[in-house]
Amino acid sequence: MLPERHHGRPLTGTEQKRLDELARRLSDDDPQLAAALQRGRAESPPSSPRPLASRKAVAVAALLVVLATVLGGVVGTGAMLLVLGITIGVKALVRRSRR
Repeated sequence: MLPERHHGRPLTGTEQKRLDELARRLSDDDPQLAAALQRGRAESPPSSPRPLASRKAVAVAALLVVLATVLGGVVGTGAMLLVLGITIGVKALVRRSRR
C-alpha cells in the first residue's frame, strides 16, 4: 500500500507482517486515505487564518482579565464581565462564520 522507502535497517518479518496488516485495515476502513497515501500525499483541508485570530482574541481577553483581577474592586469586576462578554461574542462570531 505505502510507497517503498528504504531508510535505516530493514524490517523484521514480524514488523513487515504487522505493517501489512495495518495497511490492509486502513484500506478497508478508509479507501480514500489509503489511495492518497499510496500516491505519496494525503490531502488535508486548507487552513484558515481565523483560528489564529481567535487565539489572539482569547489571549487579549485573558490579559484583560488578569489586569482586572489585579485592579480589583468594582472597576475590576466590571472589566472582567466586559471581557467575558466580548470573548463569548467573538467565539460566537467565529463559529457562525465557519458555517
